[in-house]
Amino acid sequence: MYPLAVVGDNATARAAIAACRKAGFTDIKWVAGSAKAEHHGACTLPANVSRVLTALDGGPALEELGHQPDRQQVRLAASGFLISELPLGAFSRERYGAPHVNIEVSDWPRLLPAAGITLEPHQTLGELERAFPATLVCTPETAISTSQPAPTHTLWHARLPLDEALSKANITWLGRYQCAWQFSTQAAQHVYFSVPLHKQPQADDWHSLLHPAIAAAAPETEFCAFTATVRDHWHAGAVVYLGAACSPGNPFLREAQCLGLEDA
Repeated sequence: MYPLAVVGDNATARAAIAACRKAGFTDIKWVAGSAKAEHHGACTLPANVSRVLTALDGGPALEELGHQPDRQQVRLAASGFLISELPLGAFSRERYGAPHVNIEVSDWPRLLPAAGITLEPHQTLGELERAFPATLVCTPETAISTSQPAPTHTLWHARLPLDEALSKANITWLGRYQCAWQFSTQAAQHVYFSVPLHKQPQADDWHSLLHPAIAAAAPETEFCAFTATVRDHWHAGAVVYLGAACSPGNPFLREAQCLGLEDA
């Protein structure tokens, strides 16, 4: 097998390294990307992603580190009115052959360890193309399009002590021009608020269950809620684009947050 380079410090890059190792590649250089590393507090992994992790030998660690909620709910932000509920837990395992799991982002190194490979400082794509027959880019290194949309929303994050009663459900809260996503890991309860740019979550807009999270929330990033851009070509010569290098992240597209692992 020929040597290759993997660019990015995120879950997609770790999955790419694991997949390449399983395919027989042994000479892999891992370098940091130029974009800011993704360090969100926690994430939810639907069955299609947990299945990928199991195929990449991360299944035992996922069972140990992950929290498996019983159900997924959608509620109105202010009243808490239940709009819909879907079973997860045993239902997800039986129907899809894999669990729906919530994990801390800090657990990714244990889920997909890059044993024996050290993350090295950033190098330009030009340098990597000259040195390697193939380069897998897992983080934005070049613009996906020439017209980048302006941010419309701010993502706020709150980390709260674990509440066993609330940990059984992943809840999407729908408000006017804003949403919240509430879920628990083994270590904590997490709430993400997406609110219009230059605003912050206001208690009057949300059910009282979310008021402690509003008090603890801090801004994490700005984004365009309407971005659904995908790169015209997923490879250019010997450079392959995966995950965020193909399409920018959008918190409203919850099921797409982990597509980079499937790309890898």
